[in-house]
Amino acid sequence: MIRVIVTSDDCGLSEGINLATLDLHTRGIVSSASVLTNFPALQHALELFRRYPSLSVGVHLNLSDGLPVTRVPSPSALTRADGRFRPVLGLLTHALRPDSRLLALVEHELAAQVDLFVQYGFVPQHLTTHMQFHLSPPLGRIVLALAERYRVAWVRPHRLRATVLPFNPLLDPHLGATSGGTSPVFLAVLQPWRRFAPQRLARRLQLLKGPIELVVHPCRLPDSSFPAGMRYGARERAAEQQYLERLWPLIDTA
Repeated sequence: MIRVIVTSDDCGLSEGINLATLDLHTRGIVSSASVLTNFPALQHALELFRRYPSLSVGVHLNLSDGLPVTRVPSPSALTRADGRFRPVLGLLTHALRPDSRLLALVEHELAAQVDLFVQYGFVPQHLTTHMQFHLSPPLGRIVLALAERYRVAWVRPHRLRATVLPFNPLLDPHLGATSGGTSPVFLAVLQPWRRFAPQRLARRLQLLKGPIELVVHPCRLPDSSFPAGMRYGARERAAEQQYLERLWPLIDTA
């Protein structure tokens, strides 16, 4: 038996994502939702999820898509001339040798994203980061400080030794053997696994000794609210959801 926390990422990005998340939760698959707070579908997401206390809801911190929720002078190390966030590669490049100005902008923005979530009457159950930007040590320290400030139960794993990829020779399946807790030790994102049979991923998950966070990016079609210009489109997300639906019966979580 393995413990799997299935998290639906990018909730709040569109109404189709919110509805798909709720559908997967009511079917007993998704147990956790990670919510972007800087897109117009935020209120739709939280109004839906409020009725389901069995769904663990947290904040999907974002520094690379859409507009900041704070006033950031543009252009800056965080934003382009049009006020939108820089792509994640630009952010991580600046974070290699961050100055105090960038770190102050990041800390202010991320705290505001969590505060906005809290203003809707929610307590964040977890923190995750869009595009895993907390892989950067300076940015990761800000995220961990936020988790401590808001008494968040867990932050998404980000160590390579705990990341379940189709090819990762550094994965240590015994990493969580002595964890004894319910917070996830391992991270498996479905997106890179779609090229492989679900049976292959199911076998890999069964080898892991410790709780696993399995991340899906679902979407219900058609979705007229889906923002233009996103790298990962609505149809690709719907296909990923179908992959999860084939995978789930293969995982022994009983």
